[in-house]
Amino acid sequence: MRETFEIGEIVTGIYKTGKYIGEVTNSRPGSYVVKVLAVLKHPVQGDLHNVKQA
Repeated sequence: MRETFEIGEIVTGIYKTGKYIGEVTNSRPGSYVVKVLAVLKHPVQGDLHNVKQA
């Protein structure tokens, strides 16, 4: 995994259970701000009517 990214660079990221393509728009100490351009894998939503039940 790379350590640094440039503003304007296109990246792939995973957040929770989804996978996204985005553009780096800003950098902060220890993290980046990414504008999501596309969803490669939609996050798992689960059962909204029976939250936290198996």
